[in-house]
Amino acid sequence: MIAFLSTLLCIHFMDPMVLKDSEPLSAEISKQWRDALMPDGIAVSTSGKQRIVLHPVRSLRVTAENEQLANGLTPECLTIGSLLGCITFDKAWTDFRNQTVPAGSYALRYALQPVTDDHADTAPSRHFALLVPMGTEPGTVPSQDVLFKQSMSVTSKHPAVLPVLEGRKNNGRGIQKLEANCWAVSLEIPAVAEQKQTTLYLRLIIAGKSQAAQP
Repeated sequence: MIAFLSTLLCIHFMDPMVLKDSEPLSAEISKQWRDALMPDGIAVSTSGKQRIVLHPVRSLRVTAENEQLANGLTPECLTIGSLLGCITFDKAWTDFRNQTVPAGSYALRYALQPVTDDHADTAPSRHFALLVPMGTEPGTVPSQDVLFKQSMSVTSKHPAVLPVLEGRKNNGRGIQKLEANCWAVSLEIPAVAEQKQTTLYLRLIIAGKSQAAQP
């Protein structure tokens, strides 16, 4: 179903992407953020010689019952504003809405797409990571209104967004080409639920654009 929706709702991203599975944290990232992020990140490069580096958060607190833990966590267990990690662009990039994101490092925080007519059928999932400036402390969870405003400061318009899809345990950490030629990075994030250690598997669409995006 996810692949089908991706085919309907994504514009092709034609530049091939190559994964480098290990990338250290940049020295430019402050110590408080370095302490919150996994030191070993994922780097993705394009034939256009752009690089995107992802560092998942070291640990994530989620809400899940025993049945969910047994069946595997999904994005529904996340709290609005939860820190998912950090993403760094060495050059300007475009988000899922075809908005320009300046080069630099951004926090990735979880958000849900509003249920409104203008958002209907614009993405393969209601789950998103919003790109947010890394000025606040990583442990500070913003409200939804504050989160949207912080992310809007990146583009000066709509929040900067990357869709989040449910992942699978056997995906590992890697890059996946979806049917619509969107590209998703698989992430494994250590999580704590009901005082139990577990893992949240996600896929983050880092390339490809919504068909509803303005040119």
